[in-house]
Amino acid sequence: MFSNLKSMVGSGKDTAASFAIKQIVNLKAKKTGASVEALHINSKEKYIVVTLLLKDETEPLTIKALHYAITTKNGNYFLEVEVLEKSHPWENKYIDGKRYKIPPEILKAAEFIL
Repeated sequence: MFSNLKSMVGSGKDTAASFAIKQIVNLKAKKTGASVEALHINSKEKYIVVTLLLKDETEPLTIKALHYAITTKNGNYFLEVEVLEKSHPWENKYIDGKRYKIPPEILKAAEFIL
C-alpha cells in the first residue's frame, strides 16, 4: 500500500517537473523557431523523453536521455546522460553530447526531483 502511494507521489513530482521544464524550454526555444511538443521525466528509472518540433522540419524529433544523473561542479549543476537516442539523425551542438549545464531557471523548476 505504501509503495503504491510513494510511486504515485513520485509520478506526480515527475509530471509537475516535466510541465514546468517544458514551459521554460519553450520560452527559450521560441527564439529558434523550435518548440517542445512533449517532455516526460521518470526520476525513478532515470530517463527523460523530449519531442521537439523544429523549424523547417516536417517530422518531430524525439530524444531519449537514458540513465541520467544530476551532478555538480563548482556550484553548477549538470545533466549527465549515459545513452542519448534520437528518432532520426539531427546534428546539433546542444543535443549531441553527454553533459549539459542546467540553467538556473530549469534547476529551480526541477529541484524537488534531484
